[in-house]
Amino acid sequence: VIERERKSVSQETTYVKDVYHVDVLRTTLFAQAKEVAVTLQRKQMTGSTVKIKLRWADFTTLTRQQTLAEPTSDARTIYKAAVDLLTKTWDGRPVRLLGVGVSNFSARVQQATLFDQPNEKRERLDDTLKLLRARFGDDSVKRASEIDD
Repeated sequence: VIERERKSVSQETTYVKDVYHVDVLRTTLFAQAKEVAVTLQRKQMTGSTVKIKLRWADFTTLTRQQTLAEPTSDARTIYKAAVDLLTKTWDGRPVRLLGVGVSNFSARVQQATLFDQPNEKRERLDDTLKLLRARFGDDSVKRASEIDD
């Protein structure tokens, strides 16, 4: 058995029906970014390149990527970069498949810069959410932004 080093972590969704609405695409991106972040955090990895994959109704497929200033495993950061890529790429055509991925991995531990300001409230909240989800399941507690209409 040959083991290979993982080059990326990604999630894709193929829609049953083509999607025309940006809100549906953004909701999908958010769920995918969360899944990618959970995988990265579980494996204690961070990545600095966020990419999206789009497949149109005619099966034309394209990918776009963006390199972040700092490696991350944070769902909000991944989502923000993915939405930015979607906004620049999507021209309103119906979407058949949408995916988000992170690559260009580095060690999770990073040296803080002189100007980094830790957000202790956010870190405590993220830690508490992780503990609750580990104990009671991923759907036990959600942020308001994670709730579908």
